[in-house]
Amino acid sequence: MALARPLFCDITWHPAGDPGGDKPSSTMAMANVMLNYCGLDTVMHITCCRQSKDEIREHLDRAKEFGLRNLVALRGGICIGLC
Repeated sequence: MALARPLFCDITWHPAGDPGGDKPSSTMAMANVMLNYCGLDTVMHITCCRQSKDEIREHLDRAKEFGLRNLVALRGGICIGLC
């Protein structure tokens, strides 16, 4: 993917798949790999819906540790039947 020289990579936060976790398919892990392994500027979305301030802070601190500086923080709404 890096050979195509995209301007950036955009990773979407999805609450159903443990987005802030350590699983290889988590949003946080994919953003980390794209930035630090593939060397692509990475924009990570983070949805704050249904998360406490402490949970959000934990995710933001972790993103900072990985060097992720481009974030799209979405407050979001409560989805009924979709999330």
